[in-house]
Amino acid sequence: MKPDERDPRELFAEGERDLRQFLAAVAQVRATCVPLAKPGHAYTCLEDWLLKHGASMTHGAKWTAGELAVIRRLRKQVRPRLKQCFNNCQVALMRCEERLTYCEGYVSSVIPIYHAWLLVDGKLWGPYDGAVSARSSTAGVLWRGISNGPRL
Repeated sequence: MKPDERDPRELFAEGERDLRQFLAAVAQVRATCVPLAKPGHAYTCLEDWLLKHGASMTHGAKWTAGELAVIRRLRKQVRPRLKQCFNNCQVALMRCEERLTYCEGYVSSVIPIYHAWLLVDGKLWGPYDGAVSARSSTAGVLWRGISNGPRL
């Protein structure tokens, strides 16, 4: 059976487990080799924080006509630069609608990559810079991060 033929829920669970193991290993190395946390801090590093508070997500939601209109406008207004995901997403947020939410975390397809992406009305939209292949629209890619929360 090819990976693409497997149940998306199975792929998501497998990706979630693998990404959690990666984040835990990085957090452990950072805590022992390069202690960043000061006494009294609740987290040793970003990866430790993501393990405790990050949300896992994957593509799969259907777009409404309104959401597709937002994405079309975004593509016209902001030309993303290759390998500039953080800048691309922040510029898009400043220039475009309130329906966007900025997220940072790790995306995992082959290897975990620290990355930024956008949500449109709470639905995952990425990649926005070409750092992750077009394959990222499949269920086998897992995104784990934290959003900037409700817009003010």
